Amino acid sequence: MATAIKAKPEMPAKFPPQLASLVTRPPHGKWFWEVKYDGYRLMVKVSNGKVTLYTKNGADWTGKFRQVAAEIELLELQDLWLDGELVKQDAEGRPDFGALQEAIGQRKTGDLVLFVFDLMYYGRADLRARKLEYRRGKLKDLLQDNETEHVRLSEDFDQPVESLLASACAMNLEGLIGKRAGSLYSSTRNGDWVKLKCHNRQEFVIVGYTQTATGLGSVLVASYDESGALKYAGKVGSGFNARNLQSVGKALKAIVVETSALSDPGAVTLKHPVWVQPSLVCEIRFAEITRKGRIRHGVFVAIRTDISAAEVTIEAPVDL
Repeated sequence: MATAIKAKPEMPAKFPPQLASLVTRPPHGKWFWEVKYDGYRLMVKVSNGKVTLYTKNGADWTGKFRQVAAEIELLELQDLWLDGELVKQDAEGRPDFGALQEAIGQRKTGDLVLFVFDLMYYGRADLRARKLEYRRGKLKDLLQDNETEHVRLSEDFDQPVESLLASACAMNLEGLIGKRAGSLYSSTRNGDWVKLKCHNRQEFVIVGYTQTATGLGSVLVASYDESGALKYAGKVGSGFNARNLQSVGKALKAIVVETSALSDPGAVTLKHPVWVQPSLVCEIRFAEITRKGRIRHGVFVAIRTDISAAEVTIEAPVDL
């Protein structure tokens, strides 16, 4: 009797990424530290030679980044899932999120770089229950002789985190990502991955804007609280330039509505605000958020097209 040939197990079509918890100080224990890249999170699936690039929310963005997908295809890798961050580097090699947005908007994505930092499946084998060191070892072996101009390994550093963070901030990087030694890939925000930031930054929903004689003056932003109410967080008028003023203003004019989507519209005391549908997400850098939930010294960074407005909440740091 002929022996039946066992079919290879199917990889999941999609699954959520591991998420990092915001902390204000390094946790105790053994951790591995990487640069926190200022870009777009991408999950890479290779199945039967076909490469698909997904955002962390599961949107297929392969068509946006064909150069990266093509280089991964040329590597002729086994069926796998990779986790990484897509960035646009400046002349000194630092990630530039504004330049990344501009490159995507102008469809000039040929020089973007994907930094890969985890391997969840390899040869259809599920590695998510294996320790971080095992997954990283496999990933390093995989990319050791296969790095390309646009697909690279995200290096980790087993050094004192205080000096690493000081160096990262001095280089004007976003910060560091820490990964607990021995941790698994659980596709949750369980404290096994943490982020230390050089500056306060997070996403907000744009709910309105103000106008000047020449165009857009400021954006009015908000976030959802634990009950699902959309709460006003303040106005942001700095950080705009000729590169984004026109594009943001045009996007906002297309979603103007008559009434505010805020649960607390009375919190806005500005004269003649223009309200918009709460569908556009932006990233803001700020000094602090007050007890009343207001941004102080906010600076507009960019529009985030990879994040759904419904998931935007104030990210409070945790103490591990």
